[in-house]
Amino acid sequence: MILVGNQRGGAKDLALHLLKEENEHVELHEIRGFASQNLMAALNEAYAISRATRCKQFLFSLSLNPPKDENVSTKTFKQAIEQVEQ
Repeated sequence: MILVGNQRGGAKDLALHLLKEENEHVELHEIRGFASQNLMAALNEAYAISRATRCKQFLFSLSLNPPKDENVSTKTFKQAIEQVEQ
């Protein structure tokens, strides 16, 4: 699994990008720690909180990409996410 992570701002732009139909595969499995129940609203909450701290890069974005010739199961993706969280 190829992991690419970075700090970023631009919550609205990130949500719009992730929700584009042109993306090969993006699936939202869970939203935790927010009052909101959808991606756009949750990222807007993070933005609102950042305004009190003047933080510019208040998000951590992680892309999980399998090698080109690999067919990776959802279970493998979930295991990778759990390892990253720990």
